[in-house]
Amino acid sequence: MEGLNSIRRLVQFHPNILTPKLHSICLLVVQEVQNLQSQVSRVAVATLGELYHHLRHAMDPELDWTAKTLLQKAGESSRSIREEVEVALRHMRHSCTPSCALKALINTD
Repeated sequence: MEGLNSIRRLVQFHPNILTPKLHSICLLVVQEVQNLQSQVSRVAVATLGELYHHLRHAMDPELDWTAKTLLQKAGESSRSIREEVEVALRHMRHSCTPSCALKALINTD
């Protein structure tokens, strides 16, 4: 959780540091979204939302698989996780290119 919170702080205050390694960072965050501990998973979902919100169009190449992960997590029984997924998807919708976001949502199997 400490690493996820560090990523959240970096993306808020120094987003240019994360941009060169964005794909690797997204891979790490998505792994934690799938963590069995709900608290870790919830923070990872919130971290994805922060990445969408602050990096905006830079997240477009990562949309296909990050959106799929969020949509899978939306079926969780935990209310707090579902709420975080909703916030993250809202950030995605407002921050990313609309055509890329729509494509990512439609192509999710």
